[in-house]
Amino acid sequence: MLNMKIQGRVIHGLGNGKKVDMPTANLDISNLSIDIDYGVYACEVYVEEKKYLGVCNIGNRPTVDNSKTIEVLIIDFNKDIYGQEIIIDTKFKLRGIFKFNSLEDVKKQVDKDIKTTIERLK
Repeated sequence: MLNMKIQGRVIHGLGNGKKVDMPTANLDISNLSIDIDYGVYACEVYVEEKKYLGVCNIGNRPTVDNSKTIEVLIIDFNKDIYGQEIIIDTKFKLRGIFKFNSLEDVKKQVDKDIKTTIERLK
């Protein structure tokens, strides 16, 4: 298992994930220095000291705009946490970052990532 804790404030992203029922919490990365390989990670996410499972993208978003990002889809979570500090604790790398043909294709892959995360971390 790989453990790296990343703490940051949740900011508004582009909103593309919401369009395909895949909302993510985007972290303000302007002052973060991360020493981890780019990729998609299974993680635990701490919001107001409560632990959730998540799938975190650390790196860029080649399907959307190729911008750098740290964003996490928090599994079974649906609260407005803009402006709040959260902690992402990476556990293992699920895969590298790939360019998909559409957001719908990203969603299909993330659904597989969610399933793997739940199976391995619950």
